[in-house]
Amino acid sequence: MNPFSPQQPAWISASTADAGLRTQAFIRRVYGWMFGGLLLTALASVWVISSPAMQSIVLGNPIVTIGLILTE
Repeated sequence: MNPFSPQQPAWISASTADAGLRTQAFIRRVYGWMFGGLLLTALASVWVISSPAMQSIVLGNPIVTIGLILTE
């Protein structure tokens, strides 16, 4: 084996590439779940703002308001 011949560096391998793909897939799933959660929160807030009945339930009862804050 010639020490001066061009070889693939030891730190680049198929497992390294697979780890990068797994990391990208994991981050994509995390951002997908986060997007879903934020979308659900936005839809719920629009529902509360546009419905007088929901406004009276959420804003009229301090226990519900505190419960929603703690649940969040």
